[in-house]
Amino acid sequence: MSKEASGDDGPGDNVRTYHSENYPKEVFMALKEFCDSSVLTDLTLTTNIENSFHVHSPILAAAAAQSLGVPRVLDLCNKEERMKEGGSPNKEEPKISALEQMKMTLESIKQLWADRVGCDVILDANGTLFHVHRVILAASSDYFRGMFTCGMRESNQNCVTLPFVLASELEALINSSYTGSLPLSWDCVFEITCMALQFQFQPALSLCLNFMRQEINASSCLDVASFAEAYDMSELLEEANDFVLRNFWEVSATAKFLDLPEEKLLDILRCDGLCVPSELAVFRAVTSWVEADPEKRLDQAGVLMTGVRFPLMTFREFREVRAINLRLECFGNKETHSCGLTFPIFTFFFMAYMIVMTLCTTAGRRLADMQEFRSNFSMVVHEEHLYAIGGDKEINTNVDSVEKYNPDTDSWSFVQPLDQALSGHAVTVIDGGIFISGGFNCKYVCLTSMFLYHPERGTIYLADMTHDRAQHCMEPLRGHLYVAGGVCNLRKFYTDQQACEVYDPVADSWTTFASLAVPHVGAASSVLEEKIYVLGGYCQDDYSESGLVHRFNPSTQRWENMGRLPGAVTDIRACVLQLSQHLRL
Repeated sequence: MSKEASGDDGPGDNVRTYHSENYPKEVFMALKEFCDSSVLTDLTLTTNIENSFHVHSPILAAAAAQSLGVPRVLDLCNKEERMKEGGSPNKEEPKISALEQMKMTLESIKQLWADRVGCDVILDANGTLFHVHRVILAASSDYFRGMFTCGMRESNQNCVTLPFVLASELEALINSSYTGSLPLSWDCVFEITCMALQFQFQPALSLCLNFMRQEINASSCLDVASFAEAYDMSELLEEANDFVLRNFWEVSATAKFLDLPEEKLLDILRCDGLCVPSELAVFRAVTSWVEADPEKRLDQAGVLMTGVRFPLMTFREFREVRAINLRLECFGNKETHSCGLTFPIFTFFFMAYMIVMTLCTTAGRRLADMQEFRSNFSMVVHEEHLYAIGGDKEINTNVDSVEKYNPDTDSWSFVQPLDQALSGHAVTVIDGGIFISGGFNCKYVCLTSMFLYHPERGTIYLADMTHDRAQHCMEPLRGHLYVAGGVCNLRKFYTDQQACEVYDPVADSWTTFASLAVPHVGAASSVLEEKIYVLGGYCQDDYSESGLVHRFNPSTQRWENMGRLPGAVTDIRACVLQLSQHLRL
């Protein structure tokens, strides 16, 4: 499938022509099937030995015109010139591929249609008449194939009436039957798609769906989602909904967003995959939706605000929330003679936010200090104890020590040290074992090592990674360990490590998988719903910090861009918390 742009630059007038490269092959396969079965054949050829062939006259005429036309005449002239120059008339010419031959023949059929040569049926669309070839329509439309081949009344009619059909859409589909191309824009694609579904033009339908997938934008994604839902197109619906979630901030600024039904908007707000720069953006979107028709929507504001995760906001953001809430209150008092329509829900979340902040600052008691200073280290939970592993003790000095924290006695104690000093490594617990990958050694060289560590028995080395790395992520999923991101060695310096690989503990082997699209050094990571999330980090080449979030889906073996965090973050950790049922909205 290919496309080319044409038309004006405006969003409504921007037309793109979508074309199927394989359409000539598809249509001629159908025509051969018809010919072999003597379906819709209208001409019989008889040879001298009394062999008969049932053929389609438009196809035969097009093939003859193409064979005996200008290309053929030029070929004969070229051979004559070669003979005059003493050359051989049988010099081998470049061969034309079967697909190219089909394209040329289809172009000849299109010319016959344009000249109304051999057209054997007329389609009447509310008074607009289209002269066409039955066999071409049948080859590209299951609807017309059934009409012309299954003994329906229309199979014997010279003119077929199609009531309630718009001529412009029908003309586009007929043209696509002769060319494999469709000029599409957002002004017409839904109507053409509906007609392609109605008359079962499968090649044209594929072009329409490709247009929707490739040209989807903030202004059209909600229409695509509604269309896909109405026609039960689950794959297209998933893609459209995913686009809405990944681009919610841009989508919420469109006019289409303000027309969303309350139920649909609430579903979007409550989705964990919603990507926004901050939760304040969600609050602003809801406010815009309410203010688009406040007389009807103020009563729905309280329910919609349950989709805003207020505890994620900062105090600075709450100042704006408070100001907007007061404005809505005043409007509610003026228009509906009621009081505080949105104030209760705001108050609830603000109080929840204050309680959380208070617990974090006052109830979080300080624990005992570790026995050794360390940074750039890793910590894991193993058999109900915390283990602080390796790290940097001071500039350019890393350590091999490991400390265990006992929560019952609030104390730290040294356990078996590492086999070598490490920092910037990744540690994960799986099947009761502590696995450690990569990191910097005592010379600050990125390692490929992978080993199993036990607090009493020490280190057991396993198969090395394919790529050296440090300051990377490692997460357990489906019994395997996935490593991604970080830095690697590059002569005297480091560079971004975007290659990724997965470790199989049973086979003690590594396999590469899809690389990251952008660097993630010192990023956070976590596993949620069988997918791996990598959050933030920085780029080693220019030290720019990033708020990007990427998600690896093992089912599709692809990284997905999930948007951005509220701000750029690096050298942080992430975890997944299971909320109690009474805390869930």
